[in-house]
Amino acid sequence: SSEEFDFFTLSSAWPKTVCLEGQTEKLYCNNTLDVAGWTIHGLWPSRIDGKEPKSCGHIKFNLKTLDPLMGDLLKLWPNLFKYSSLDSLWRHEWNKHGTCAVSDNNTATEFLFFKKALDVFKKINISRVMKNLNIVPSDTKLYSVRTISRGLKKHFSGIEPIIMCLDIKNKTYLHQIQVCYDKEFNMVDC
Repeated sequence: SSEEFDFFTLSSAWPKTVCLEGQTEKLYCNNTLDVAGWTIHGLWPSRIDGKEPKSCGHIKFNLKTLDPLMGDLLKLWPNLFKYSSLDSLWRHEWNKHGTCAVSDNNTATEFLFFKKALDVFKKINISRVMKNLNIVPSDTKLYSVRTISRGLKKHFSGIEPIIMCLDIKNKTYLHQIQVCYDKEFNMVDC
Protein backbone atom coordinates (compact mmCIF):
# COMPACT_ATOMS: atom_id res chain seq x y z
CA SER A 1 0.00 0.00 0.00
CA SER A 2 1.02 3.64 -0.31
CA GLU A 3 1.50 3.84 3.47
CA GLU A 4 4.11 1.09 3.67
CA PHE A 5 7.64 2.10 4.59
CA ASP A 6 10.93 0.46 5.51
CA PHE A 7 12.63 2.82 7.94
CA PHE A 8 12.47 6.28 9.53
CA THR A 9 14.60 9.30 8.66
CA LEU A 10 15.15 11.88 11.40
CA SER A 11 16.12 15.14 9.76
CA SER A 12 17.91 17.73 11.89
CA ALA A 13 18.32 21.23 10.52
CA TRP A 14 20.72 24.08 11.19
CA PRO A 15 18.42 27.06 11.90
CA LYS A 16 20.61 29.75 10.34
CA THR A 17 20.70 27.84 7.05
CA VAL A 18 16.93 27.28 7.22
CA CYS A 19 16.57 31.05 7.61
CA LEU A 20 18.92 31.77 4.69
CA GLU A 21 16.93 29.33 2.56
CA GLY A 22 13.69 31.00 3.64
CA GLN A 23 14.96 34.43 2.62
CA THR A 24 15.35 33.22 -0.96
CA GLU A 25 11.57 32.60 -0.88
CA LYS A 26 10.78 35.86 0.97
CA LEU A 27 10.23 34.02 4.26
CA TYR A 28 11.92 35.70 7.20
CA CYS A 29 12.93 34.23 10.50
CA ASN A 30 11.72 35.29 13.88
CA ASN A 31 15.01 36.28 15.52
CA THR A 32 13.48 36.44 18.99
CA LEU A 33 13.11 32.66 19.23
CA ASP A 34 15.09 30.85 21.90
CA VAL A 35 16.86 28.43 19.57
CA ALA A 36 20.30 27.19 20.50
CA GLY A 37 21.79 24.68 18.12
CA TRP A 38 20.32 22.10 15.78
CA THR A 39 16.56 21.66 15.52
CA ILE A 40 14.24 18.96 14.24
CA HIS A 41 13.02 19.29 10.68
CA GLY A 42 11.02 16.08 10.77
CA LEU A 43 10.68 12.35 11.31
CA TRP A 44 9.85 10.75 7.99
CA PRO A 45 8.66 7.26 7.13
CA SER A 46 11.02 6.30 4.30
CA ARG A 47 11.37 3.57 1.73
CA ILE A 48 14.41 1.84 0.30
CA ASP A 49 13.18 2.60 -3.23
CA GLY A 50 13.11 6.32 -2.36
CA LYS A 51 9.36 6.67 -2.96
CA GLU A 52 8.43 8.15 0.41
CA PRO A 53 4.82 7.79 1.52
CA LYS A 54 3.22 11.20 1.92
CA SER A 55 -0.09 12.52 3.29
CA CYS A 56 -1.45 9.06 4.06
CA GLY A 57 -4.53 9.75 6.09
CA HIS A 58 -7.10 12.11 7.35
CA ILE A 59 -6.23 12.01 11.03
CA LYS A 60 -6.65 15.68 11.90
CA PHE A 61 -3.78 17.49 13.57
CA ASN A 62 -4.76 18.43 17.13
CA LEU A 63 -2.40 20.89 18.84
CA LYS A 64 -3.98 20.17 22.24
CA THR A 65 -2.66 16.60 22.04
CA LEU A 66 0.87 17.99 22.12
CA ASP A 67 0.44 20.08 25.30
CA PRO A 68 2.68 17.78 27.42
CA LEU A 69 5.46 18.14 24.82
CA MET A 70 5.13 21.88 24.27
CA GLY A 71 8.31 22.93 26.11
CA ASP A 72 10.47 20.57 24.07
CA LEU A 73 8.65 21.30 20.81
CA LEU A 74 9.17 25.05 21.13
CA LYS A 75 12.87 24.61 21.86
CA LEU A 76 13.81 21.64 19.67
CA TRP A 77 11.26 21.73 16.82
CA PRO A 78 10.38 25.41 16.40
CA ASN A 79 8.70 27.10 13.49
CA LEU A 80 11.45 29.59 12.67
CA PHE A 81 9.47 31.86 10.37
CA LYS A 82 7.62 35.07 11.18
CA TYR A 83 4.04 35.60 10.07
CA SER A 84 3.07 31.95 10.32
CA SER A 85 1.38 30.19 13.18
CA LEU A 86 3.36 28.60 15.97
CA ASP A 87 2.11 25.15 14.99
CA SER A 88 2.37 25.46 11.20
CA LEU A 89 5.53 23.33 10.92
CA TRP A 90 4.14 20.64 13.26
CA ARG A 91 0.84 20.62 11.40
CA HIS A 92 2.68 20.29 8.07
CA GLU A 93 4.94 17.49 9.36
CA TRP A 94 1.98 15.59 10.84
CA ASN A 95 -0.16 15.89 7.72
CA LYS A 96 2.65 14.98 5.33
CA HIS A 97 4.66 12.42 7.34
CA GLY A 98 3.01 11.62 10.67
CA THR A 99 -0.14 10.27 9.06
CA CYS A 100 2.07 7.74 7.25
CA ALA A 101 3.74 6.61 10.49
CA VAL A 102 0.60 5.49 12.33
CA SER A 103 1.01 1.89 11.13
CA ASP A 104 4.04 1.60 13.43
CA ASN A 105 3.37 1.05 17.15
CA ASN A 106 6.10 3.51 18.17
CA THR A 107 4.41 6.32 16.23
CA ALA A 108 0.79 5.15 16.18
CA THR A 109 -0.73 8.45 17.36
CA GLU A 110 0.04 12.13 16.91
CA PHE A 111 1.39 12.31 20.47
CA LEU A 112 3.60 9.22 20.02
CA PHE A 113 4.89 10.45 16.65
CA PHE A 114 6.08 13.78 18.05
CA LYS A 115 7.34 12.25 21.30
CA LYS A 116 9.40 9.65 19.43
CA ALA A 117 10.95 12.32 17.20
CA LEU A 118 11.86 14.41 20.26
CA ASP A 119 13.24 11.37 22.11
CA VAL A 120 15.55 10.21 19.31
CA PHE A 121 16.63 13.78 18.56
CA LYS A 122 17.56 14.34 22.22
CA LYS A 123 19.34 10.99 22.36
CA ILE A 124 21.62 11.68 19.37
CA ASN A 125 22.15 15.34 20.39
CA ILE A 126 23.61 16.56 17.09
CA SER A 127 24.55 19.93 18.65
CA ARG A 128 26.78 18.28 21.25
CA VAL A 129 28.22 15.79 18.76
CA MET A 130 29.23 18.57 16.37
CA LYS A 131 30.78 20.55 19.23
CA ASN A 132 32.73 17.45 20.35
CA LEU A 133 33.97 17.03 16.77
CA ASN A 134 35.11 20.69 16.86
CA ILE A 135 32.75 21.48 14.00
CA VAL A 136 31.34 24.83 15.02
CA PRO A 137 29.39 27.43 13.04
CA SER A 138 31.71 29.91 11.40
CA ASP A 139 31.69 32.45 8.60
CA THR A 140 35.43 32.04 8.15
CA LYS A 141 36.35 28.41 8.89
CA LEU A 142 35.26 25.92 6.26
CA TYR A 143 34.60 22.21 6.77
CA SER A 144 34.54 19.57 4.07
CA VAL A 145 31.56 17.25 3.86
CA ARG A 146 34.07 14.40 4.19
CA THR A 147 35.34 15.76 7.53
CA ILE A 148 31.80 16.09 8.86
CA SER A 149 30.76 12.71 7.49
CA ARG A 150 33.80 10.89 8.91
CA GLY A 151 33.35 12.49 12.32
CA LEU A 152 29.66 11.62 12.51
CA LYS A 153 30.21 8.09 11.22
CA LYS A 154 32.89 7.50 13.85
CA HIS A 155 30.66 8.94 16.57
CA PHE A 156 27.69 6.82 15.45
CA SER A 157 29.75 3.60 15.56
CA GLY A 158 30.04 3.22 11.81
CA ILE A 159 26.48 4.24 10.95
CA GLU A 160 26.48 6.75 8.11
CA PRO A 161 24.09 9.72 8.20
CA ILE A 162 23.16 11.86 5.21
CA ILE A 163 24.67 15.35 5.14
CA MET A 164 22.86 17.98 3.12
CA CYS A 165 24.28 21.33 2.16
CA LEU A 166 22.67 24.33 0.56
CA ASP A 167 24.24 26.66 -1.99
CA ILE A 168 23.20 30.29 -1.61
CA LYS A 169 24.93 33.17 -3.39
CA ASN A 170 28.06 31.16 -4.21
CA LYS A 171 28.48 29.95 -0.64
CA THR A 172 27.76 26.46 0.65
CA TYR A 173 26.11 26.03 4.04
CA LEU A 174 25.56 22.95 6.15
CA HIS A 175 21.79 22.51 6.13
CA GLN A 176 20.59 19.13 7.39
CA ILE A 177 21.90 15.97 8.97
CA GLN A 178 19.66 12.97 8.48
CA VAL A 179 19.97 9.88 10.64
CA CYS A 180 18.01 6.74 9.82
CA TYR A 181 16.35 4.18 12.09
CA ASP A 182 14.71 0.84 11.61
CA LYS A 183 11.15 0.43 12.89
CA GLU A 184 12.44 -0.52 16.36
CA PHE A 185 14.41 2.74 16.33
CA ASN A 186 17.85 1.21 16.09
CA MET A 187 20.13 3.48 14.08
CA VAL A 188 20.85 2.17 10.57
CA ASP A 189 22.64 3.45 7.47
CA CYS A 190 20.47 5.72 5.37
